[in-house]
Amino acid sequence: MLIDAKRMLGGLLLLGAAALTSGCQNSTAKADLEKFRAQATLQEQNKAVVQKLIDGLNKQDTAMYSAVYASNAAIYIPSTAAKPVTPAEDIKSSQANWRAFPDLHFSIEEIVAEGDRVMARLSATGTQKEPWNGIPSAGKKFAIGNIVSWRIENGRVVEQREEFDALGLFTQLGMELRPGKGK
Repeated sequence: MLIDAKRMLGGLLLLGAAALTSGCQNSTAKADLEKFRAQATLQEQNKAVVQKLIDGLNKQDTAMYSAVYASNAAIYIPSTAAKPVTPAEDIKSSQANWRAFPDLHFSIEEIVAEGDRVMARLSATGTQKEPWNGIPSAGKKFAIGNIVSWRIENGRVVEQREEFDALGLFTQLGMELRPGKGK
């Protein structure tokens, strides 16, 4: 009988240890799950910031800039530009684009968020109605791709790096690519 009591006590201790271990694992798992959920929520919020930016560009809404960009945001176009432009400088560029291409439209084809970064593959379409960057208007339409990366802090874009199909744009607007003259 004493042996059965020892076995029962040992079994109870083992069961208690297993429950305690399971409880610790469960609280660790819960903490990990909450951390994962918070990260997923942040990433969805960051994608929503980018969607708001694209919607604002499509509506030709300059007020969007102050709602989406941090005042000290750095915008690199192309992404390897030595000197970034400010949101105020980018507004002027956007306004020039909207004048030349009044139907300018961006669509998000793919969007991915990881941590404080959002990357998107965009398409841009438009019809040139006025001269743009020295290219006379011929009423030509274009469709090009863009790749953009944003870094977002506290719900605001602090850095943007963009690449777009400049060669495709220029050729669709009627420009020709010719080899340079040799030396």
